[in-house]
Amino acid sequence: MTQKKRRTCTQAALSPLCRGMVGMILVMAECVSDARKGLNKYFAFYNQRRPHTALADKTPDEVYFDNLPALSQTA
Repeated sequence: MTQKKRRTCTQAALSPLCRGMVGMILVMAECVSDARKGLNKYFAFYNQRRPHTALADKTPDEVYFDNLPALSQTA
């Protein structure tokens, strides 16, 4: 019987993502600052500009913000 290797929360959250674009950004970055900039740029594109077929060709931001309850305006 083999014992499973324990992973930290961060490792568990990132491991599926590291196979794709996020992993490539992290590997290609020369420093933490470059990695942060690359990730911010990618996630902005992914959430704000890239339509998703599973979301009826809307962006995640459109789906999220369209479904927020209207804020009541109190003066």
